[in-house]
Amino acid sequence: MSQKAIIIGAGYAGIALANLLGKAGYSVDVYEKNAEPGGRIYVQKQDGFTFDLGPSWYLIPEAFDDYYSIFSENASTRLDLQRLTPGYKVFYENKDPITVQGSLEEDMKTFEAIEPGTGNATRPTLDGARSEYVARQTRFAVRPRPAAKADS
Repeated sequence: MSQKAIIIGAGYAGIALANLLGKAGYSVDVYEKNAEPGGRIYVQKQDGFTFDLGPSWYLIPEAFDDYYSIFSENASTRLDLQRLTPGYKVFYENKDPITVQGSLEEDMKTFEAIEPGTGNATRPTLDGARSEYVARQTRFAVRPRPAAKADS
């Protein structure tokens, strides 16, 4: 007799967990309060417009790569990711908005124009953030998966 699991929420994490538990041999039921699955990755269409209501940041691609590899799939072929240009815009009450392009050279110029000296500080700051990201991924986020149990 297989073990049973109940997942509350059919967002990306809920669906991913259901898939992983199903692969491990569990009988899984998923319950969702909304009319459709997706959670925070939901898309709403209204009056000819499409509103992406979900995350706009793809912060840990290694987690997606690892997940899809468990199912002999590839994240880059399964996900339709598009780099947005501009990346985002910051609005202020009493100042002009700042547009972040996602191009290091362009963004360095933008930051320098706002506050002299910050443009040149951008590259070392991002290099430090990259090193910290790699260290944290190694210590906290990427963990070896336990070996699959043999069927009895």
